[in-house]
Amino acid sequence: MRTYLYSKWLTASPDVPREFYSELDERRYETRKIEIFADGRVGIAPSKRHADKTQLGLEPVPSLFDIQKQGEFQTREITAAEFEKKWAEVSAKP
Repeated sequence: MRTYLYSKWLTASPDVPREFYSELDERRYETRKIEIFADGRVGIAPSKRHADKTQLGLEPVPSLFDIQKQGEFQTREITAAEFEKKWAEVSAKP
């Protein structure tokens, strides 16, 4: 069963991604990821490949509770449809 997350990094500097959309497998490894920067740049990592500097994590993503307790991120689960909509939107950009 796949899990989908949206995270916003509250203390992100302008040179790092501020928003993340992640698709996770049943072991919580990222299978696809979208990174959005404050200036509007977007990076994607489809499967085992990457685009620009965006890469999938090498470790399982922590639980929602563990991410939220760090205090630096607003994170929530999203639906597969929400993830796919955003994926289609950013994948279509030149």
